Amino acid sequence: MSYTPEDHHRHHPDGDVPGWQESWLTSWYDPLTRSGSYHHVDFQPARGRACVQSWVARGGEVLERYQSLNVPMDDYDPAEFRAGPLDVSTTVPLREYTTRLPQVELAFTGFTEPLAPRGNTISDYRSPGTGHYEVFGRVAATFPDGGTATAFAFHDHSWGPRDYGDLAATYRWGHLTFGRTCSPSSTP
Repeated sequence: MSYTPEDHHRHHPDGDVPGWQESWLTSWYDPLTRSGSYHHVDFQPARGRACVQSWVARGGEVLERYQSLNVPMDDYDPAEFRAGPLDVSTTVPLREYTTRLPQVELAFTGFTEPLAPRGNTISDYRSPGTGHYEVFGRVAATFPDGGTATAFAFHDHSWGPRDYGDLAATYRWGHLTFGRTCSPSSTP
């Protein structure tokens, strides 16, 4: 499957699709500085909200943590948005963007083309108007005191109907990035 720069932006359901959502995720970890962060936004336009999970760690200590299942959001674009503490702007669609938070600024640069995962169990991405891509890359983190960290990173963007059901009890997922040639993402 190939993706276009338009896939980096907001998607709209084909008609009234129950459970339709769009999600955006970035995560990274630098073992040398024991720093990392995780940021996930689940845009739910029919409900006029976004669910946001975000945390930042440095030197093995959590600097910032935010979670809300009800961030008001009437309109959004995953290429340029503010949700909770996140302020995201895109430089190059599907490839480069910046995420600003109070405790860190992240510059993500993808080193893979967008990849289509297989075997997804919580979303029907075969339906018209749905999609999912992952990009593996690097992040350069800059902290307010001028400290820095660099690490391999992961970005995920999906859109379509999602059935959460008993998700917490049944769904497991993980990703690893060892470099440009080895970046697995897996669900059991």
